[in-house]
Amino acid sequence: MRVVGFDPSTDGAAFAVLDVADGDRTFLGLGTVEAGAIGRLLSDMTRPDLIVIERPDGVNMHPKPGASMRELHQMIAMARSVGGALMGVSYVVGRISGIAEQMAIRTIELSARRWRSALEVGRVTKDTSQDAMVKEAIQTLITDWPKRSNTHVRDAAGVALAGAWMTTCERRTA
Repeated sequence: MRVVGFDPSTDGAAFAVLDVADGDRTFLGLGTVEAGAIGRLLSDMTRPDLIVIERPDGVNMHPKPGASMRELHQMIAMARSVGGALMGVSYVVGRISGIAEQMAIRTIELSARRWRSALEVGRVTKDTSQDAMVKEAIQTLITDWPKRSNTHVRDAAGVALAGAWMTTCERRTA
């Protein structure tokens, strides 16, 4: 099954293309694409069987007890900024979903928490970050994954792999 995973940003997305079949997971390609070029990207590549998109799932902000008015105002300003970014990311997710629907390609959206759980990426510890854990999982699980890649394309690969497993009932095996 050819799977394309997308890690959306405010103005485009990182993507990873994988072949997932019979326990084998093979790297086929990666990159970034602007929101306006997503349709061209999908029409130019070999038709995928599945598109998996990381869905933004919000931001948690909790003021500490006894926070000063200044701290509360800073938190409100940050929330406005984050809100605008979430709107941009949501637009990109909707654009990808809409194009995929027009092309009749099966599409699923997964939160970061859900796909990372499927890859068995744990919580952050003082000795390691989730990005480092995702990197290790991707390099272990996907054949021919490039030695150098950035966090966003690894997230795109992670969401693609988790989505493929969820739709084919395969399980993680190293």
